[in-house]
Amino acid sequence: MKFKPYLKVTLLLLLMANTAQAYSIIQSTFGISVVNEGYEIIISALLLIIMFLIILRSRENQILDKVHKQRDQLSIALDSAVMGLWEWNILTDNFCADKKCIEMLGYTEDKVPESFIWWSEQTHRDDRKQAKESLMAMFGSQTNDYRSEYRIQTKSGNWIWILDRARIVEWSHEGKPMRAVGSHVDVTKRHQNENQLQQLATVVQQASETIIITNKVGVIEYVNPSFESKLGYTKEETIGNTPQLFASGKHNNIFYKNMYNDLEHGRIWHGLLVNKCKNGTIIQLETTISAVTNDKGFIAQYIAIGRDATHETLLENQLKQAQKMEAIGTLAGGIAHDFNNILSAVMGYSELALLDTDPLSQTSHNINEVIKAAKRAADLISQILTFSRRTEKERKPLLLAPVIKEAMKLLRGTLPSTIDIQINISRDCAPVLADPTQMHQIVMNLCTNAYHAMRKEGGILDVRLDTTEIQKETDSSQVILPAGTYAHMSISDTGNGMSDDVIEHIFEPYFTTKKGGDGTGLGLATVHGIVKLHKGAITVYSEAGEGTTFNVFLPICDLTEITDKNDKSSAPIPQGDGETIMVVDDEETIVQMVQITLSHIGYEIEAYTSSVKALEAFNKSPDKFACIITDQTMPTLTGAEFSKRILKKAPQMPIILCSGFSESINAEKAKDIGIFQYVMKPATSRVLAEAVHNAITRNIKTVSVTGDQ
Repeated sequence: MKFKPYLKVTLLLLLMANTAQAYSIIQSTFGISVVNEGYEIIISALLLIIMFLIILRSRENQILDKVHKQRDQLSIALDSAVMGLWEWNILTDNFCADKKCIEMLGYTEDKVPESFIWWSEQTHRDDRKQAKESLMAMFGSQTNDYRSEYRIQTKSGNWIWILDRARIVEWSHEGKPMRAVGSHVDVTKRHQNENQLQQLATVVQQASETIIITNKVGVIEYVNPSFESKLGYTKEETIGNTPQLFASGKHNNIFYKNMYNDLEHGRIWHGLLVNKCKNGTIIQLETTISAVTNDKGFIAQYIAIGRDATHETLLENQLKQAQKMEAIGTLAGGIAHDFNNILSAVMGYSELALLDTDPLSQTSHNINEVIKAAKRAADLISQILTFSRRTEKERKPLLLAPVIKEAMKLLRGTLPSTIDIQINISRDCAPVLADPTQMHQIVMNLCTNAYHAMRKEGGILDVRLDTTEIQKETDSSQVILPAGTYAHMSISDTGNGMSDDVIEHIFEPYFTTKKGGDGTGLGLATVHGIVKLHKGAITVYSEAGEGTTFNVFLPICDLTEITDKNDKSSAPIPQGDGETIMVVDDEETIVQMVQITLSHIGYEIEAYTSSVKALEAFNKSPDKFACIITDQTMPTLTGAEFSKRILKKAPQMPIILCSGFSESINAEKAKDIGIFQYVMKPATSRVLAEAVHNAITRNIKTVSVTGDQ
């Protein structure tokens, strides 16, 4: 160091005990006699000055070392912070930027003019206004700092975001700014991150999926708007609570234990969560729950994302139910033919037995009961086939009073004595165009619902039927129906009633308030569908604790249609005149029954249990037969195939096709083949006799017309 010798001298002088010693050292060192020459005072002063200068120089060196060190640290910090510095002479518009500032834009120092205008021109035009306003605010006060973020264009044409900070460091005597210094920091990455966070926040806010975030102990910290919308809870009601708030009771402890076990071990849990909404309804969420870890790898939060799968689950359940009904229908179709053949024999032989029995005897009464039971069994098969959509229902003019009475007769034996049944049916209620089985189904379903509402404490089941006139398009009961006359059936109970929320959903498929095993949720949906198909309407009035009343409105039809039918049913059975009828059925019992029945009313019968042999017999003598009765389901040749071969040889031959049930044939398809009439088993002797009579009469008329030509 430059002052190191003086430092040594100074230290020696400081160590001396007195001035004399110092003088002696000076004299020996520099050859000066201090005492003799009178320099004592001067030397002392010089020594003090030298000591002061040495100390001052030492302090200066320390300060310079510290400044250099801080400068190096600042340089490192500026390089690390991607920060550049600039200085602006406001009066001359000279703008000097350091190397870092210039490199941010991709330029070299010799390519950037020292002009504030040039730097302003590189600023994005959408950002210039706010940058200028911030700059003017700094000019307006000596205490204001300038801070602005804006986009600036690089040499390559790209845009980067910079954070620009500055301060006025020199003012004129008039208070005008003269010089400013500042810094540029590249904050592009921060903006990109902020944009990504903003996009993520927007996605979370607008997502249709429910999103819920909890801390590591399960306390809710965030829910998105979709969660609020779907479950009905606001974020204020939710945040600070736990997911137990939404528990539906549908999951057991094992379910939750397995879920928490997966999450605690860092595994993602995926499954169906059944939650309860604020209004009490159930929502099923297909949910994914995962843990969020902190920078140390410890679980800090949990995030659950749920998709509303309620509708899908409902469709899945409906599909399962449809598959069940399809299975029932397949089973019903499989047994219907054989079962109806059995019923045909039961009914046919019972009717034959009645011919040899005193109508007033107990035996006659018993046989009639057998026939009635057989008809009920046939109706049961028909209902099963209808419910499984295996048959189409035909509407006909129908008086509802007998249907209601028959249904209530069945219910009396099954309802407990605590339920008082009251029936009030108007005698002059007009008929409706309806299917009897479906009307019976309406009464049974509505009365069964009423029973379930009263089975604990009992009550009154009130069933009424009358005719009502709707004068306007919209009735006072809020039923939208065309003006006209309607059959009005009401079924009321004094049970516990229903809330408005329940009433809104009662006609929805699979909606039920009954406990498991007490109902499927299809009853009222079925009733609603039947009423709509019959161009009617159904309403419900109920209050909690005040009971329930269902009102069914069905349009009436002309009574003469029923009168004509009743008159026809009371007419005598038409007789034969010795015509030969071919009967074909693979069931020996059925062949014998039909043979005896038709022989008894005047026909000659040729019976066959083989469709092949029957075809051979016909081909030998096609003019011998006036009519052919054939079963559908037979080996080798079905009834339809047998009929086609007959009609190919004799197109005018009347054929009556009988079937207990068949997937491949119905009345419409039979007509397309050329078959005269399609009869469903079991058929009464009257139905069979009328079919044969009509077939022969039609054939005679056809032959007569052909002969005239």
